[in-house]
Amino acid sequence: MQILRGSERDIAYQLALDMSLRTPEAVFRNPDKMALAWEHQRADRARFVEFFGTDLLVIPGEQTQERLDGYYTHCRDAVLGLDPKDVPPAVAVSLPADLTDAETVALIYDETDGLGFYAEFGLVAEAFANPALLRRRRWREQTLSYLEDDSVEPTVLRRLAARDPEKASAVFRRLLKRPRFGWSRDGEALMREVKPGYFERSPRPRVSPLSERLAEFVKRG
Repeated sequence: MQILRGSERDIAYQLALDMSLRTPEAVFRNPDKMALAWEHQRADRARFVEFFGTDLLVIPGEQTQERLDGYYTHCRDAVLGLDPKDVPPAVAVSLPADLTDAETVALIYDETDGLGFYAEFGLVAEAFANPALLRRRRWREQTLSYLEDDSVEPTVLRRLAARDPEKASAVFRRLLKRPRFGWSRDGEALMREVKPGYFERSPRPRVSPLSERLAEFVKRG
């Protein structure tokens, strides 16, 4: 416990802001905040679809930062208006090199999982369209990484498999050496097997709502 003076109000606001961003589960203990966060995420997803025309966009990695910056500018203008006198600079998020250096990156804004970025999505999509490509190391390793990497949600693989369940079955037969695997029958069990952490926690929004006081502090900052 620490008592702060009135002159240290901004310090308290900064601490509260940092905590809400680092530990959103603390915010989501409040059911009203949880409901508000889901509402904000749905609105944000709608803006994403409005801007890009889809909730799944695949682009060259070198274009990802520019396209993302354009999206955040669109969000700022949609929420706050276009008058530059009253609108702060758009939020800037610097993407890591493993995304910007990739041949392709998928931006997927899922209703539940929120906005995600997936490097070399193009290779994996090609393997699902043509499972014979898994004979080649590059396609095989990248597709296997999507299966094993916890940062790739089951939703991503479900979307790929939904395009052609029969070809998806062939993909997993080759990757897992399970000759009788069928996506329609075994797919969900496989997701729970390889990505158990995803199913052990309740879904929560990727957006954290701020109180009016904290929002005012952010604007002043």
